[in-house]
Amino acid sequence: MLLAEDANSGRLGFLSVKVLEDVTGSERAHVADLAVTEGSRRLGVGRALMRAAEAWARDRGLAVLSLDVWSTNERARAFYGSLRYSAESLRLFKRLD
Repeated sequence: MLLAEDANSGRLGFLSVKVLEDVTGSERAHVADLAVTEGSRRLGVGRALMRAAEAWARDRGLAVLSLDVWSTNERARAFYGSLRYSAESLRLFKRLD
């Protein structure tokens, strides 16, 4: 768990990262959760947390950091794209009535 805090308002956001095994048997770091308080958005808090997660993964010898994002979450997809994250897979679904 990585926390972003300041001296005045306290917690600004958090990120949880864990190690997962992918389909090839290789380990990778995976961001399970990222949240930034409404008042702290667009101030670089999320970017700082992601950079800290990348450093955490590198320090453990992991070559990949993955995450999941909803396809409809355009703001999050633009944020991750600005950090040079790209799609690895696409999950398809069909509602069955």
